Amino acid sequence: MDHFSGCAYSPGLLYGAFGKGCAKEKLSPMITQKPDDQLIRNFRIVAIVIGICLAYSIYSWTVAVYKLLLNTSKDIPFVVWLSVAVMIVGIVGYVQFVASRFVRSKLLRLFLFYSCFTNLAAMIAYCFMYFSSRYSFMQELSWIIRVSASVGGLIIADFLSLALLQKARIPKFSVEQSGEEKAYTFHPLSNGHRLIHHILDLAIVIFVVGSYAPMLQEFLPTNGSLVIAGLCATFVYYFLMEAIFKVTFGKIVTDSVVVNEKGEKATTARVLVRTICRFIPFDVFSFVGEEGWHDSLSGTSVINDQYAWEDEDDTFDTYFTGEPESETASTINL
Repeated sequence: MDHFSGCAYSPGLLYGAFGKGCAKEKLSPMITQKPDDQLIRNFRIVAIVIGICLAYSIYSWTVAVYKLLLNTSKDIPFVVWLSVAVMIVGIVGYVQFVASRFVRSKLLRLFLFYSCFTNLAAMIAYCFMYFSSRYSFMQELSWIIRVSASVGGLIIADFLSLALLQKARIPKFSVEQSGEEKAYTFHPLSNGHRLIHHILDLAIVIFVVGSYAPMLQEFLPTNGSLVIAGLCATFVYYFLMEAIFKVTFGKIVTDSVVVNEKGEKATTARVLVRTICRFIPFDVFSFVGEEGWHDSLSGTSVINDQYAWEDEDDTFDTYFTGEPESETASTINL
């Protein structure tokens, strides 16, 4: 017999984000159910909020770049051009999301994730700078209000929008019937995919820490200041993002999510243990075997996820590699 317990992301159940609570339906690699009215309303809210934020950001960056071009004879810093490029990616992702009637969201989710983490890092940096005597202009009330409203508003909007988009995604299972027994099977991602995660996530952390390196060395005037900052940024990156969204930047790229042994999205406690285990020496090399240490010790795994209406053509494998998922599978008998 089937046993259906719990609600959120339980095997064999569609998550309550689809409007009517949990439904006793089989989950298979191909689910063609269309989004319901509640989910569409949520996505419309996302589209409106992100549209306003993008319009504000476009205006702000246009003014900033124009002033730089007028007031300096030097080359514009690389980080400025990178920010403009990221903004263009966000615009393309937003247009794709709206034009596809909310079906294709990967590019937008990547932009929102990057924006969440970098804006959060910027806000933390501003807090450090506020207490520095070298940045006296930051003591002005008008500056504090302006920065808190703009950066803080963007952080809240990005976090809430990404949370809504990620909440609607469900782990991808296959269902095997044997008499009256059903086994819900999920396939952990291959080591190649996990390597992609590590490279992309590490690149983002290094970029953020490197962007604020001069300021960090002022507040942490030791030879190991960047190492300390890097370790702190790594912890915040993995714990905060996986606790809230159950994904990192690399996992969005490969359409995957962090789950527990039953295939349910991992709890905050498991994510905390998972993040701490990442600091075990040589943890990154533990994935040469079947399972990495921060997976096995925290009772978590990384599997593919999807929206309920997606088909196989939307997966990372079909788009980029043409290869099937890992042959290693974990089976849950319910």
